[in-house]
Amino acid sequence: MMGGLLLLLSWNTGVEALLGGGETIVMDVHFGFLYAGELVLRSHGLDTLRGREAYKLSLFAKTAGSFGWVYSVADWIYSWMDTARRASLRYEKDLREGGKTYQRVIDYFSEDSFAVYTSPGKAPDTVRGVPPGALDPLAVFYYVRLVDSLDVGDTLFLPYHVDHRSSILPVRVVRRDTLVLQGVPMPTLVLKPEFEGKNILNTSGDMFVWITDDAWRIPVQITAKFFFGTLKGRLKRYSPEYEAP
Repeated sequence: MMGGLLLLLSWNTGVEALLGGGETIVMDVHFGFLYAGELVLRSHGLDTLRGREAYKLSLFAKTAGSFGWVYSVADWIYSWMDTARRASLRYEKDLREGGKTYQRVIDYFSEDSFAVYTSPGKAPDTVRGVPPGALDPLAVFYYVRLVDSLDVGDTLFLPYHVDHRSSILPVRVVRRDTLVLQGVPMPTLVLKPEFEGKNILNTSGDMFVWITDDAWRIPVQITAKFFFGTLKGRLKRYSPEYEAP
């Protein structure tokens, strides 16, 4: 459906094959003109969790150089997304930011409307009312890429659960844009996921994501507002294969 709500979805088999085989996206991150580090998105290929086939996905963010003295970051995030149901099975966070450490695992049982939270040194916590097909923050980006047809004005309303909260997350296709990457013009679609609370980069500010306007929907730029400025991640290198850290 063009220019409206996307309710009946068809799936992009090319992206399914790409994620199933593995993929690596490396972005340079800047705050203004200051180089801040790298952001790496990976599909590790197919995995099995609780007897279900899943895409194993990850995000790694690390500050570098002098910016690490301002605010140090070394974050790992993992997501397992069921290949059949396209719903989250597990979400793991290991965040090390500003000298603080935070670890949590969420196991999703959204077909039974609950999730189980575990953290080091704490008893498991069961949260009820999780919507069927719920996605975690990282799985949201890959789910959108798996949608076969997107156009400006379209909106996806996605079942969403993280940090003890459930909601319906709108992801809007706001415009087309052409980025020049390494001297090559790249047609893109610009997405605006309207997160309530913190997004995948652990900030509550507005986020925009540029994906290639082609069959592969590759993320090539991300911007997000932080309390001390705007982060911009831009594609440095892409590989249609999983590359180990």
